[in-house]
Amino acid sequence: MLQIVICEDNVEYLNLIAGYVKRILKLKNIPGEIVYASVHPDEVETFLICHDVNVLLLDIDLKAKQTGYDLALKIREVNSDAYLVFISEHLEYVLQSFKARPFDFLPKPVTQNRLSICLESIWKDYCRKNASNDLNNTIQIKFGTTVYYIKKNDIVYIAAYGNKLEVKTIDGIISCYDTLKSFEGKLADSGQFIRCHKSFIVNSMYIREIRLKEMEIHMTTGDICYIGKKYRMRITELSNP
Repeated sequence: MLQIVICEDNVEYLNLIAGYVKRILKLKNIPGEIVYASVHPDEVETFLICHDVNVLLLDIDLKAKQTGYDLALKIREVNSDAYLVFISEHLEYVLQSFKARPFDFLPKPVTQNRLSICLESIWKDYCRKNASNDLNNTIQIKFGTTVYYIKKNDIVYIAAYGNKLEVKTIDGIISCYDTLKSFEGKLADSGQFIRCHKSFIVNSMYIREIRLKEMEIHMTTGDICYIGKKYRMRITELSNP
């Protein structure tokens, strides 16, 4: 969802742009809303301290001590992913604006059509990035001719029984022929999966209790996974951060 902030020092133009944005979001069926709009860059800066936004439409030449360019540089220090769009009648600012890595530069007077093209491009890029993130947070599990796409966060534990694995998810159990070593590699980047036994990998998100005396890990799902002697020290460190 696009969370949009507008900063323009002319209140009439601010309202015009806000009206354009609302119509574009509705006409193009883009999930989004204007979360804040102001003629004062200092107020926008204060708002951004406590709120996450991902699209900012900024007049680059605000008639204030702080320009839209100054504000953009501050935003970039704490948010490298926000879509910055500069609006200005002064095209000489285009080269200067590159330091803030804007997504677009809209010359005044901005038309609804030009703004629509900009917002549609932002939405497509936003969807592409999120699809990429979803892919990175998903693994494939193949069993026979069936391929399952499972979110890593949905995996509770993985247990090995001979040459067969059971992947326990929040929705059920998926069986496959693979090795725990292979899964360790697939899950290593998440940092939340722990090899606790030659036959078990657990997701630390779902650990309810570690019982070192019984060499057991009790999961929030009610399942019990075992701790191998080889892995006891690792689990001891986990239970005593």
